[in-house]
Amino acid sequence: MREAATQRLWETLYALLNAGQRMVLDALLEVPSGARASELERLRRAVVRVSGPQMEKALARAAEIAGLGLPDMDLSGVPPRRLAELSRYGLDGKASLLRRHPAARRLATLLATVVHLTSRSVDDALDLLDVLIATKLLARAERESVKAKIKTLPRIERASAKLAAAMQALIDATSDQVDYETGEIVAPPAAASVEAVWEHIEAVVPRRDLAAAIAAVAELAPPLDSDAEEAWRAQVVTRFATVRPFLPTLTQVVDFGATPQGAPVLAALRSLPGLLGRKKLTPDEIDTDLLAGSWRHLVLSSPHVEAGYVDWKACSACLRHSIACCAAARSSPVTPPSGVTSGPSSLPERRGRPPAPPCWPA
Repeated sequence: MREAATQRLWETLYALLNAGQRMVLDALLEVPSGARASELERLRRAVVRVSGPQMEKALARAAEIAGLGLPDMDLSGVPPRRLAELSRYGLDGKASLLRRHPAARRLATLLATVVHLTSRSVDDALDLLDVLIATKLLARAERESVKAKIKTLPRIERASAKLAAAMQALIDATSDQVDYETGEIVAPPAAASVEAVWEHIEAVVPRRDLAAAIAAVAELAPPLDSDAEEAWRAQVVTRFATVRPFLPTLTQVVDFGATPQGAPVLAALRSLPGLLGRKKLTPDEIDTDLLAGSWRHLVLSSPHVEAGYVDWKACSACLRHSIACCAAARSSPVTPPSGVTSGPSSLPERRGRPPAPPCWPA
């Protein structure tokens, strides 16, 4: 009985294929000239190294499998469990063994395998993107910003100590002298003029040292409208070259979906390839509502671009960070395409990757 059901499954899938599709599937079992493995075995191998060029290869693999034109077939009449069982045999079996099977079994197995690989290849690419952003961009940027901050600590400590001493002298010179036991004012301020105030301050910190301390704090401290995350976010912007090669093809290969809350993020992500490389980009060409916290300062007020224009590299980093944050929180408003599974990843780095830095405030 089971053998008869399996035979019907093969014949059903075989009947769905036209002559061209059968030729495409049979070609997957051929070994190209100069190669050591068949096309099927090549497409079965997922990219596992985490880098920008490897991400390009992962997207190219997903695009190549989708380009076979088989995922669009209507397989609703085939039980998913039976299709999955057939695909497992195609994923593990050798091409030489598959070639020996009768046409119905061979092509049915190849069809189930390609349908599975279509969604799995996109899943693998998303896994790789997740790890790439978390380890090569966000975590590394955070480490670099911490190192840079540690290097500036001695200067900022010395400058802060001088400023604190000068401020204390200013307060002492301009405040009424109070008897702290009785709370009564016993004498007026020690300095009655600006010149006298400066005499009190310069007795503690020379004016030249005070000016140098102010300049050091202005150079090393973040702006008043910044937040604690601006330092590592700025580091993310400097690592734009890591993701630049594959950004144009990301939204072409992966058909992202989005909840209503994530629709603006997805729209901005899809428009990003058209903005790459633009020397002058105005705020009207981007969705500034997506910029929060220090991202607004980095994108709209970057010292590296002309006033009135935005830093498109920082804008790209802002979008990548938003998607990474949502994925880390398991509540992504930008969702993978329909059919992409969330099973165990083929990436060894995934299980032990460091968490992404926290998202911007709402």
